[in-house]
Amino acid sequence: MFGLPNINSLRGFQVIDDAKAELEKACPRTVSCADIVAFAARDATRNLSYGAIDFQMPAGRLDGRVSLKEEAEKNLPGPFDSLDDLQKSFAAQGLGFNDMVTLSGAHSIGVARCRFFTNRLPPNPSDMDRDLARSLKATCDQNGLDSKVVQDPVTPVALDNQYYKNVHNGKVLFTSDAALNSTDDARKVVDGFANNAVDWYRAFADAMVKMGNIRDRTINRPKPEIREKCFIYNTY
Repeated sequence: MFGLPNINSLRGFQVIDDAKAELEKACPRTVSCADIVAFAARDATRNLSYGAIDFQMPAGRLDGRVSLKEEAEKNLPGPFDSLDDLQKSFAAQGLGFNDMVTLSGAHSIGVARCRFFTNRLPPNPSDMDRDLARSLKATCDQNGLDSKVVQDPVTPVALDNQYYKNVHNGKVLFTSDAALNSTDDARKVVDGFANNAVDWYRAFADAMVKMGNIRDRTINRPKPEIREKCFIYNTY
């Protein structure tokens, strides 16, 4: 959790710890922390989409005994990534081009710190909608680089396909979001999802399951386990 991509965005670990504590009381050393995180992602997706995205998340993951912040910084896509950078990051995890565009739709909800998109605000050149850019600049100038704004001002508390309409209209925050409007292939997928919410719901569900099946392929790692506490590996 101490890698920069995580420390600036991840919250809610206590929810995972609480769920793990209850599960350990009921069935000790049976459900891994990795599975709990995957199930929480499934439930959050269903709730935030108001039931539109509902899917079964397979179980059976194990918890690693090694976690390096350098790997998070190296492997997780970032807000300043180009389309090529994004493709490489996703491909390294066995995820394809359509998976990349589909999962980017998670930016339909949540907030972002100003420091991660001021590179796209005046006086810097960008393809961001002018009115949005001016409004964001005023907010960030007044409240500072660590102030937060919603990623989707249209439907800020719904996980939906509005993100793709925002990409099409230049109303997204990050360089990595705008990158989805930079090639014909990406625009074709973006416009398809913008025009058909059901297609995106289905694609997002499939991509979440696919992402949930990613496994650590690093060699010479200690044998994975089912942790008794999610915030520390087993000490026996």
